[in-house]
Amino acid sequence: MNKPHLRFARARSLAVVAAFSATAVGGTSFISASAGADDVDTMISNMEELSRESAAANEQVLALEEQIDETGDLIEDSQLKVDASTAATAGAGAELARLDEEAAGAAALADAARASQDAVQSKLDDLASATYRGVVVDPLTNAARAEDPQSMIDRVSYMGVLADDASEELSQLKSDNVEAGQLATRANAAVAEAAWVRSQLANNQREAETAHNDLERHQAELEAQRADLAAQQAALQEQVAAVQSQVDALDPALLSRWQNKDNPLTPNTAGVGADGAVASALTRLGAPYSWGAAGPDAFDCSGLMFWSYQQEGKSIPRTSQAQLAGGTPVSRAELQPGDIVGYYPGVTHVAMYIGNGQVVHASDYGIPVQVVSVDSMPFQGAARY
Repeated sequence: MNKPHLRFARARSLAVVAAFSATAVGGTSFISASAGADDVDTMISNMEELSRESAAANEQVLALEEQIDETGDLIEDSQLKVDASTAATAGAGAELARLDEEAAGAAALADAARASQDAVQSKLDDLASATYRGVVVDPLTNAARAEDPQSMIDRVSYMGVLADDASEELSQLKSDNVEAGQLATRANAAVAEAAWVRSQLANNQREAETAHNDLERHQAELEAQRADLAAQQAALQEQVAAVQSQVDALDPALLSRWQNKDNPLTPNTAGVGADGAVASALTRLGAPYSWGAAGPDAFDCSGLMFWSYQQEGKSIPRTSQAQLAGGTPVSRAELQPGDIVGYYPGVTHVAMYIGNGQVVHASDYGIPVQVVSVDSMPFQGAARY
């Protein structure tokens, strides 16, 4: 919120209040029935300025409240993301631990397979070495040393089976060793991938926590501004009361001048139709103005825009500046029915274009919702929704 602008607006408004007070006595009209046209015009101009400043202050108060609410919603969403990210990181950590355990088991199997292969290989190596040294492994030698023919047959058969079994076992163990090695490789790859996923999730968690902390700091700043909100609202109520007291003190002739200061028109929607938000806004013709009101029985300027679009199932920002900033910008020449038109420096007032050079708006306290010329106020821009 632009608080310096609010203080400036309040100072100007209170100066106008003081000027009014100097010309009002006993709660009666401060312009006599015989006052000149210049006096009446000055009175209306001063009241209009005070009303605009009050409306601008009200818009700023609403904007701060809206910003606080939106930030609160963002913090809730952010906390959900942090919680989800934390859970995902924890889940990834558990999966990594499981895969680590599987990898350790696979490595143990591979080690056991290599040990078995080495043992059988050692047996075969010993057998080959014994053969080379002439130890009794040669079938003919064993046969020659046999005590009888049957022993010879048994010795030859035994030595052949021993060699064949050792060779087959070695072959199987080599195959098992390859398979165990592949299993260990896959397990290690899974561990590496899980570690990478966990690292990414941990980064995401840190980023989510950082964003959440930033939002909480911003919320704290807004809450600090909320502490000023009571004083701002008190100033606003002082301004509102000043306008209301002046309007309520007007005699019928001056009240009529006040209500007709913008030269209200009969709505003309010929050739353009009146449907959607325009139709909704036109149903509120004659409804009273009230600061901060958004219908259905009373409105401020942005409240009428907000309510009218709401009747069509469309949500738009609540405040005048946000309404003009939130839509698609359009020029004065491009205006179409339903466009929101901003007026005065800082876009302190908005109205809805209804076609044929007319807008419908809620302008000031004491003046009902009415239709006026699109050029009856200083144009600042327009937005389409």
